[in-house]
Amino acid sequence: MDKPAANLKLVHLRKVDMQDEQLLNRLASLKKEFETGQTRLRELEAEIAYVRETMLRISGAIQVLEELAGENQPAAPDGKVAATR
Repeated sequence: MDKPAANLKLVHLRKVDMQDEQLLNRLASLKKEFETGQTRLRELEAEIAYVRETMLRISGAIQVLEELAGENQPAAPDGKVAATR
């Protein structure tokens, strides 16, 4: 192989190495970003579960208080609970 062809091949190899390095850097960056996204998703899913459980407890408390409030109201002649307003 003559010298100019060898130099051209060397330049080409350096470009390929630089492109490979850029690709690997981008790949590493995307993997890190993906892991960050997965972590955040797990955090949000845990928060959703906590809010759902809290709302369920509140709903149960509302139901109990409504039932207790209904027991304390006088009954109308037809047996239904009379409105207090």
